[in-house]
Amino acid sequence: MSEPSSGILEKHLPGRRWELQRPAAGWRKSCFVAISGDDKYFLKFDVPVELLKRLGEIRVAPKVLFSGECDGTPYVIQEFITGVQPQGRAWMRRHVDDLVAIIKTYHEDGQLRAELAKTCPTNLKQHLSRDLRWLSRRFRHYRAAYLQTPAIQRGYERLLSTSSALSSERLVPIHNDPSPTNILLADGNFIFVDWDEITLSDPMRDIGLLLWWNFPPDQWRGFFEEYGMELTGPRLAKIYWFAARASLDIALWHAEHGVDGQGFVTDFLAALNGQPNPQGY
Repeated sequence: MSEPSSGILEKHLPGRRWELQRPAAGWRKSCFVAISGDDKYFLKFDVPVELLKRLGEIRVAPKVLFSGECDGTPYVIQEFITGVQPQGRAWMRRHVDDLVAIIKTYHEDGQLRAELAKTCPTNLKQHLSRDLRWLSRRFRHYRAAYLQTPAIQRGYERLLSTSSALSSERLVPIHNDPSPTNILLADGNFIFVDWDEITLSDPMRDIGLLLWWNFPPDQWRGFFEEYGMELTGPRLAKIYWFAARASLDIALWHAEHGVDGQGFVTDFLAALNGQPNPQGY
């Protein structure tokens, strides 16, 4: 265990010997499971502390027990949630009401939105402008062969050009990656993890990803009815656009870490063309 981590745990949870382990999956930033006997906690660095506190208060994320800074880097110690991940897409579809309930909880939380509004754009045009500048820098920098084909270049340019046509609605707190690897079912309740990249965005940014990757299109309307929102043509267009944007983001992340992201390039082109998930449902 590193000395800074040891000091943090000793400060907040003194008198114990701690072992640090990496979580199996679902964490982009520095995260550890701290273990001492039967006691377990999450220890995370470089995180949005106040946002994680609020997410824990509304019970859509593990509760923050302690927080602070170490050498200028913010950290939290969170409760360790013992739960099960969704067992495949069919399992996800059987729990639509639970998924909708947790998404509505954080989408509609005024305190969470107000905290995010301190640092995030509050209208869609500004949000997409900042987001696409960040995506474009990464796209130009990483030269993996599967990202440099004419089809991908045309698709990338189309993603940028079509962003201005997306209909605007009130931005809400969203989870950047609402995938099964970031969802736990614990004591009958859903919990989302890996909130490091929470931001204000269009509600289709996380609803769209959840639907496009896990639900066949003929079931999307039922999801919207459960949410209490109409599935309009403009919202349908945003589902595909945000799925394409996320697929390119993930492909770039793979390139940045020297891992083959070809499968997500295929997803990118399919979503950009308004097609279902090529991996099937």
